Amino acid sequence: MFITSDAEILDMVLGQKLEFSQKPFQLFVPKERTYNHIQAQAIEVEIETLLKKGVVVLTEHEKGEYISPIFTTAKKDGSARMILNLKSLNKFIEYKHFKMESFSTIVNMVKPNCFMASVDLKDAYYSVPIHPEHQKYLKFNWKGQLYKFTCFPNGLAFCPRKFTKLLKPINSYLRQLGHISVSHIDDSYLQGDDYDDCASNVLDTTKLFDSVGFVIHPDKSSLIPKQQMTILGFTINSVEMRVYPSKDKVAKIKALCTELIQNAAPTIRQVASVLGLLVSNFPAAQFGPLHFRDLDMDKTEALKLNKGNFDKHMKLSKASYDDLHWWVKSADSLFKPIGLSQPEVTLFTDASNQGWGGVLGKVTIGGRWTPSEATHHINFLEMLAVFFALKAFQTQLLGKHVCVRIDNMTAVSDIGKMGTSHSRNRNNLTREIWTWCIIHRVFLTTAHIPGKENEAADAESRKARDQTEWALDPEIFQQGTQRLGVKPVIDLFASRLNYKLKPFIAYQPDPEAVNAFTISWHSYLFYAFPPFSIIPLVLQKIREEESTGLIVVPNWPTQPWWPYLMRMVIQNPVVLPNNKKMLQLPTKPDLVHPLYPKLTLLLCHVSGKPSKIKDYQKQLYPSYWHHGGRVHKDNTHHTLINGYSTVIQGKWINFQQL
Repeated sequence: MFITSDAEILDMVLGQKLEFSQKPFQLFVPKERTYNHIQAQAIEVEIETLLKKGVVVLTEHEKGEYISPIFTTAKKDGSARMILNLKSLNKFIEYKHFKMESFSTIVNMVKPNCFMASVDLKDAYYSVPIHPEHQKYLKFNWKGQLYKFTCFPNGLAFCPRKFTKLLKPINSYLRQLGHISVSHIDDSYLQGDDYDDCASNVLDTTKLFDSVGFVIHPDKSSLIPKQQMTILGFTINSVEMRVYPSKDKVAKIKALCTELIQNAAPTIRQVASVLGLLVSNFPAAQFGPLHFRDLDMDKTEALKLNKGNFDKHMKLSKASYDDLHWWVKSADSLFKPIGLSQPEVTLFTDASNQGWGGVLGKVTIGGRWTPSEATHHINFLEMLAVFFALKAFQTQLLGKHVCVRIDNMTAVSDIGKMGTSHSRNRNNLTREIWTWCIIHRVFLTTAHIPGKENEAADAESRKARDQTEWALDPEIFQQGTQRLGVKPVIDLFASRLNYKLKPFIAYQPDPEAVNAFTISWHSYLFYAFPPFSIIPLVLQKIREEESTGLIVVPNWPTQPWWPYLMRMVIQNPVVLPNNKKMLQLPTKPDLVHPLYPKLTLLLCHVSGKPSKIKDYQKQLYPSYWHHGGRVHKDNTHHTLINGYSTVIQGKWINFQQL
């Protein structure tokens, strides 16, 4: 079976060399630490296991070697695990930015009542060999004996990027078969619309992993499709459409927060560790961001006083203790909804040095500040105006999702993110606002609306954002819409510089448009050219609202959203001409897009309406490409590999050239 011809991946399989920014050197060899009996025994067992697997081997000293220390960390079952401390060596490793699929990627894929499974690869890193010439950089001492790693160790800086690269063609192959999956290092999330769809995904995925030499961990994998599953420390329920922290995470939150509460003078490092734990649980804690910033500000102030020394002791404020108590009390009931309903009401607010105002529908309300209120900064007053308006319109807003439009970006950010670590006053006010909202079952979304005098500032801010203004050539836009026979009536994710239609809706704040995610698309036949990073969110909104329209996307079948998109098309996608003028920058019309000529774009007619999708898929021919079978001579297998057609739920979708 042919998977890839990528030279980097093939070299990796034969033996990966470490990628250094400069040649590593070591002034002295770290001394062996002293361990207690349990730790020493764990290290002995671990080394013996790694020797049997060939992961480490006995070695001798040699020129240019690099010796790192080892330490132990606790496993979930309470036993100890040996870790090679590569912190010093990592300073010499070349850093390259890459995008890793994460838990948020998984959440964006989840559909109501879908079925899920997971695959965990056993000893995944150990399947990638280190080139013999570079094994000398991965040495450690134990009881006077020198050892070295022969394959990827945990903790080497470039391993996550390299392993993600290694799995990319495998994920691409599966996604072009129409399977929905998300891969995070050695964990793969699999999804299907129903039990059989997910089971097919599991079968094809496990067969492919097995065929290329990976070993699936039977205990850590969840191979039976289900509607509630735990992965990456979170439990997803597709019936309730909620995410919960795992039982282990809940227990850890209660234990560490309680320990910190009982410690009158913790080290700054201990506080930072708990903060990291709390933030890591935000994907499953809807109101978690309201209850950590005082602790964060206490930590920041302590670091300044102690000149960055994390081992110094500090004291916590009463507000920090209140936050910790909230986490302990709420740990067993934490959750976060998947997806968000559309705002039912839009509230406009404004503030000046004299007073505040609010508008709800055709009703206006306002008042003047008291002398003490008027002393606050305008950012605080803008937020106070929101609070006063919410309380004034309490009867109309009870139990609703409210979009608040504010002409102050600080207020938009602070309220939208449920707090700030830059101002205790603003953070306290934000918590008051959200506490009121929780009591009255109001959920807030914030959006920026430019003030009358914001045109000059907006123009200045946009000078640094040219790269977000790329747009389709008008002629290609016309040809593409004509080919599909679709006349959109609104342009989503546009700006005053690059819109193709009026009215247009913005993604970022724009003087002439509103935020695309704060309105419903259901009533519009839309055209959308969204930033590539938010394509999953766009597809999710289309599906949830059962909207229909055109969307421009890159021809990237390796992406997790690819099969998700292909399940929503209702016409054969159009491959747009790949020429220098395909994309234009309004402010610099002669500039060529930096991804030319590698970037190929598709114009897709999509819908979230099941009936339209079903009608289109009835017209498609079945695929004769069976996993492990022979391909018919008249099959279009090559077009699948080239990305100019794809398979979805056993049927071919052929792309049309413009």
